[in-house]
Amino acid sequence: VFQYDASALQWTQFGQRILGERGGDFSGTSLSMSKDGSRLVVGAPENGIRAAYYGHMRVYEYNSISGQWSQMGSDLDGENKNDNAGTSVTISGDGSRVAMGAPLSASTAGRVLLFSYDGANWVLSGNVIESSVRAYLGGAVALSDNGNRVVVGGRTFTPPDTGNTLAYAGSVSVYDFDSVDSVWACLLS
Repeated sequence: VFQYDASALQWTQFGQRILGERGGDFSGTSLSMSKDGSRLVVGAPENGIRAAYYGHMRVYEYNSISGQWSQMGSDLDGENKNDNAGTSVTISGDGSRVAMGAPLSASTAGRVLLFSYDGANWVLSGNVIESSVRAYLGGAVALSDNGNRVVVGGRTFTPPDTGNTLAYAGSVSVYDFDSVDSVWACLLS
């Protein structure tokens, strides 16, 4: 992480270098930072053991006293072999919620998992957003400033009944968080 030093007209390292858990994780494939720059999410889609790419995401918070980045909570791992979770990650502008795309889940149908911080760990926030068809859902994700709206990309989605004319046209879906029912409701698909 680098910060611009206007007096020196250069970028300087901000905290320590953040490394992946093990070789071959591809940590840093995806990144996102909170609006104030104090929280950072890092995706490692090939994290796993013996080519079982569950993937994961880690959340870090900057400690201004130590000048270091510290992991917040535990790793947020993909749930299934070859999910490649962490291919895309995002954090809300206020740093209260994170999302992780697992586009290879269910043989490339894809899914998105969202989490909120409870003071000690990140806990699943609402339902998992999943695709029922091959869509590579979660290949791209973005959260709003307050974390109550998420945009999800599905680059290989083919609209039903279109044959080859729109094969792999792709899709963008928008979901809002319904705090009463604790679910992500689709606004636009």
